[in-house]
Amino acid sequence: MSRSEEIAEDIVRQIREIMESDWYKAAFKTRISDSHSRKDDFAVIGGGRVRAVPVRSVTGKGGDYIILDDAHNVNDWDNERQKVKVIEAFETLVSRRDGGKKSQILAVGHRVAEDDLSAHMMERGDFKRLRMPLFAPRDMNWQRHSCRRS
Repeated sequence: MSRSEEIAEDIVRQIREIMESDWYKAAFKTRISDSHSRKDDFAVIGGGRVRAVPVRSVTGKGGDYIILDDAHNVNDWDNERQKVKVIEAFETLVSRRDGGKKSQILAVGHRVAEDDLSAHMMERGDFKRLRMPLFAPRDMNWQRHSCRRS
C-alpha cells in the first residue's frame, strides 16, 4: 500500500524488473505467471501474488506479507481527514490478513505527525517498532529478529 496509484504501480514495476532479471532467475526459482499479469498486480507460479494499491483502494485486498510504503504524504501532516483515511486503510488491511496473526505487516516511512499511522500502530500494542535515524551518527549494526541496535 502506498499513498498514490503512481507510486503503487512503480513499486510493482520495480519488483517485476527484479524478478525478470538474469541475476534473480539464477538465484531464485520464483517466476511470474503468464496467467495473471497486470501493471499493478501479478501472480507467481505455484501460488501467491504481488499487488500494490493506493490507500484509497485497499477494501477487499489482503495478503500474508503487507508492506506500507510512505502511507502518508508529508504535505498532509496537518490534514486530519487524510491521516484518518490512512489509519482506516491500515485497519482494513489488518482485518484482511490472509494468514491471520501469522501474516506480517511492515510499515516503512517517516513520521509526519504525532497522530500518524506509526503512532496508531504503537498504540495498538501488537506491533514492534524499529526506529532508525535517517543518517547514522556512527557505524551501526542491526539484529534482524530482535529489532535492537548493537
